[in-house]
Amino acid sequence: MYKKPRVKIDYSHIVLPKDKNIISGDNFYIKKDYNESYIFALSDGMGSGHNAYIESADTLKLMANLSSYHFSFKTILKLLEDIYSLRCDYDSYATLDLALINTSNMKLNLYKIN
Repeated sequence: MYKKPRVKIDYSHIVLPKDKNIISGDNFYIKKDYNESYIFALSDGMGSGHNAYIESADTLKLMANLSSYHFSFKTILKLLEDIYSLRCDYDSYATLDLALINTSNMKLNLYKIN
């Protein structure tokens, strides 16, 4: 059964590069999911500039692909952790901060993956 949301969420964003770089190592992903849920994700690539941008963009792309299969969010988090533990041979990485807001049941869940 679909519940009518009790709140409305408006949001905006801005990405500012560090120092004189024209590319920021931070990327974001925002998705309105089923049943009036929202996913807000921020990924920070290690360092700055193009390499950091690519690393954080790949992290969010992977998260977006997994969320398109409508896995539970706990499953998505477990898959992300498993995938990144397999990539441990690489020197570069990105952090992932997630906020899940469900407006129908008024719950907020926050997650951080390093």
